[in-house]
Amino acid sequence: MRIIRLIIILGGLVGCAAGVQQQSKDPAQNRYEHALKELNLGMFSEALAGFNEVKTKYPYSRFAALADLRVADTHFEQAKYIEAVDAYRNFLRFHPNHADADYAMLRIGECYYEKTPSDWWLLPPSEEKDQDATKQALRAFRDMIKMFPNSKYLEDANSKIDLCRKKLADHEFYVAQFYFKKHEYRATKMRLDFLLSHFSGLGLDQEALWMLAQIQQEEKSQEGLTRTLEKIIAINPDTKLAEKAKAIQQTHQ
Repeated sequence: MRIIRLIIILGGLVGCAAGVQQQSKDPAQNRYEHALKELNLGMFSEALAGFNEVKTKYPYSRFAALADLRVADTHFEQAKYIEAVDAYRNFLRFHPNHADADYAMLRIGECYYEKTPSDWWLLPPSEEKDQDATKQALRAFRDMIKMFPNSKYLEDANSKIDLCRKKLADHEFYVAQFYFKKHEYRATKMRLDFLLSHFSGLGLDQEALWMLAQIQQEEKSQEGLTRTLEKIIAINPDTKLAEKAKAIQQTHQ
């Protein structure tokens, strides 16, 4: 029993010491860290109230700037992406040289990316849908890399850029197919030219060129067809499309 009482007493002393140490912290830091815990627990209303209190009561503390950023994070975690973008931009406007400015710019891109079309079995395929959010996300990630070429988030931004470019390429190919099926060849070629100029190397080049070759056959554009067939074979001579291209070449020899 004496040992137990000693443990209780020592525990109380340690608790008191910890409490004193906690109270001796910067009050702005205390409030900020408490709000941060609430955010991590998913207590979003409480977290927002805490961060806004830090901003209001301690506007000249370094935690006020961090609270600005965490307000944006709180919106993001609630999937309120429009509010989050506004909050991240507000942070960048008032703290352009902050150490977390690259993070804020990355998150703006991620907000737009979260709004890009996705595939769901009850809805039309994503490539059929409007890609405005994808274009906004792509611009945001590129702006972040341009502004912070040595950022620790560079790999994250580049991977999202690749995903955005693939979404846009799929959309261009879908629209080209739409016009091709309607025999609107001028519009098809415009889409294919844009696809091959801006999104080459994403896995659609050979299919796009094959569609172009079919149009050139229909229009009897022999010179253009010859060049297109050579490009199809050069990408990968072992595919079915390359075999078809070789067969057409043989018929024209």
